[in-house]
Amino acid sequence: MADKILSQEEIDALLSKSKKITPEELRKRKARIYDFRNPERFPKEGLRRLRALHESFARNLALAIAGYTRSMLDVSISSIDQLTYQEFLMSVPLATCFNVVECPPIPGKIVVEINPSILLVIIDRLMGGSARPISQPNRELTEIEWTVATRVIDKILSEFRQMWSGVAEMNPKVVEKESNPYFAQVLAPNELVLLVCFDVRMGDAHGILSLCYPINFLEPLIPGLLKRQTGKAGRPELKRRWRSNLLVVPSNVRGILDRIRLEVKDVVSLKVGDVIVLDKKAVPEVDIYLESKPISKAKWQNENGRKVLRLGE
Repeated sequence: MADKILSQEEIDALLSKSKKITPEELRKRKARIYDFRNPERFPKEGLRRLRALHESFARNLALAIAGYTRSMLDVSISSIDQLTYQEFLMSVPLATCFNVVECPPIPGKIVVEINPSILLVIIDRLMGGSARPISQPNRELTEIEWTVATRVIDKILSEFRQMWSGVAEMNPKVVEKESNPYFAQVLAPNELVLLVCFDVRMGDAHGILSLCYPINFLEPLIPGLLKRQTGKAGRPELKRRWRSNLLVVPSNVRGILDRIRLEVKDVVSLKVGDVIVLDKKAVPEVDIYLESKPISKAKWQNENGRKVLRLGE
């Protein structure tokens, strides 16, 4: 029956049964602009989760690099856009720190790019300089600067791996680095990418850090990203990370014999051999303080010629 042609009566019958839409109904319907050259292939819920993921990444990265450089650093998301790879290249300076990264076992490559305007300031700070803007930021990095920049990129990739650990295990590694982004072979110009840009500030200097994801790279991660637990369900894992981080935080533990109030003139007149009389007995219990909070009591003891504090039960 594939060759059968409908008669005019059958066509009229089909049309009569179809719902007719009046011009008024058409005007009431909401339309939205859609770019067929750049179709949106990433779901809106996925974009929302992705933004939350990268906001956490920005905070952790700021802390990591601030501790590494011993200088205040601020990292915040400036934009998340879907565009073509060619459009991304047009937004990148011709002289920059352009890193092509593989993330096995996830197939594909991503791009980590950081502007010299902020990278050179970070490098200068690591070399003992101050966090002042560079007079000539639009230049290629020297070999020594590339060596130091590699350590900064390693910090970024470490936080990147930690960011995605709740969705998929990755082992990111740089497979190619270029100063001119057009020399790197990553994607075809018309391939769709998701570009996440961060504004990085150190003192008066600032620049852009970009993470460029091919859409094909992210598509296998979307189900895990959408299923990623948040809120109360995600708190046990978050508490575990906080606890493990707190265990390596240095803290001051003090044993305080007693507290006594002295006038300034008495403190100024102190000299070697002076004796300060306390109100407690000769062998008192000692209060143990963690930072400024009392946590236990202890007693002075001698052990191998050294004074020690034995904690009480």
